[in-house]
Amino acid sequence: MIYCHLIVSIIILSISLNLANAQSDECIPLHECPIILSEFKLQDKTPEYCDDYEETVNCPELDDLSENQKKCLEYSKLIFEQQNNDEYLDRCKTTAIPFIFGGTSVSPGEFPHMTGIGIKDKRGNVELVCGGSLISPNFVITTAYCVEADINVVRIGPDDIKIKEKIPHAKFESGKFYHDIALIELDKEVKLSYNIRPICLPEPNIKFKSLKMLKAVGWDSNDKRILHKVDLEYYSYEECQKYYDGLEGLEDGVSERNHLCYGDRKGKKDTCDGDAGGITSAGVGCSSEIPGLYTNVVPYLDWIEQHIYE
Repeated sequence: MIYCHLIVSIIILSISLNLANAQSDECIPLHECPIILSEFKLQDKTPEYCDDYEETVNCPELDDLSENQKKCLEYSKLIFEQQNNDEYLDRCKTTAIPFIFGGTSVSPGEFPHMTGIGIKDKRGNVELVCGGSLISPNFVITTAYCVEADINVVRIGPDDIKIKEKIPHAKFESGKFYHDIALIELDKEVKLSYNIRPICLPEPNIKFKSLKMLKAVGWDSNDKRILHKVDLEYYSYEECQKYYDGLEGLEDGVSERNHLCYGDRKGKKDTCDGDAGGITSAGVGCSSEIPGLYTNVVPYLDWIEQHIYE
């Protein structure tokens, strides 16, 4: 049995705005309430109308939202400003992964947060070694293993942007699969558009057990110019612990708080091995029935906010 380090970015799931405690006393037209309008357009969530005929809603106060929620809302507005059609995709229930086994090609603009992280030589050639997700105009999230490499550019859309700073989590130890998370600060801000837009960070109260299937997105293992996607299934903490018991680098076992397990029980689809990067911290082979071990972003939200919103 061959153990390999998987290069994936981070499981970042769709935002779930906590609106129950943020209601105002005023009902306004739906199109004047960006929060509920975003849920309606992005997640196909039917609004609760004050008046069905007039399509008015009880709009939450923006001041009651977290910084992450405000930013997600801000970025989602780009959809309404730049794309006038009814085809809206749930772009947040995804994992960004550089190498994919058994996936299918994605549509242009389907995952606007996806980035490639690589090494650019003096001739201008770029070798992609990691995957990441854009989380603000000037920050990308990936694994701590990724930033240990001599990476110097992030490919976002058609552009290769220089890296200003690599920020691994302070508790990460090389050779271990704990706290395997990092931020990359870009040398300049990305110009956001419909096809290039940050992904929403998850909410602290998100329940992964209820998310039985997620999409993984990454570069084709043979042609890294092509993005592929696969559906991965949720594995319980107990299942995950059984698979990874005794793995080198996980001497303290799988962390129920900081790790997640997703994979394909039929062993036909998988994230695949590589040098470093992303949020899959560990795995057993490629196209295996054994799930990938991922970093749970939620415990690190405060750490992320301290860096990207300071």
